[in-house]
Amino acid sequence: MRAVYKVVPDGDRWAIKLEGSFTPVAMYTHKNEAVKAARELAERDMPSRLVVVDGRGDVESDKLYGTDQLEEDVRGMRAMEAPLPEGMEPMPEMEEEES
Repeated sequence: MRAVYKVVPDGDRWAIKLEGSFTPVAMYTHKNEAVKAARELAERDMPSRLVVVDGRGDVESDKLYGTDQLEEDVRGMRAMEAPLPEGMEPMPEMEEEES
């Protein structure tokens, strides 16, 4: 499951919150400090996502770090549906052995 970190304004400070938790992970006086710390958390806790919200409550940036199992599964399914390169034959179906 992907961890979602959010940098949000909290009074005159900036909070890093983990989605689903009411208690901030950390508080900072300056937004750039909070964003830097949240980025480091997201990079260490992959797969993760970092959402930065501006002072008006609008999403300023939204970035994914790493991939999660669902993304890997979707990527694998797309690869299975991709056409074979020219000249390549599909593998024959395997027959089950009778016991």
